[in-house]
Amino acid sequence: MVDENNENKLLEQLGSIAGSLKEIAVLRGVDAFYSRDERAQLVNDYLALRAADDAAFQRLRDAEGVDANTAALEARRTTIANVEAFENRHPLIERFARLYPFYKGSRQS
Repeated sequence: MVDENNENKLLEQLGSIAGSLKEIAVLRGVDAFYSRDERAQLVNDYLALRAADDAAFQRLRDAEGVDANTAALEARRTTIANVEAFENRHPLIERFARLYPFYKGSRQS
């Protein structure tokens, strides 16, 4: 029988292995479906959409008054929809960008 301490250590190790396998699967998937240039462009596009959404969120937080708040909320809804549409079209790119936040699409990897 495995004692509880060893069982917890084993589960932690298995979780780490599972995470590594997910990363490998994303990398292989991105390599299989996208050329290097295409991947770079899509990552840049995704990062730009995320930056636009972050800016829209900040404008919403800073908005004062009903009209400004309403306009900022509509703009934020649009940026959220744009990010979600991209993520639905390119789920591997979304996962890749989240796994490797340091990656910049223009950099050759």
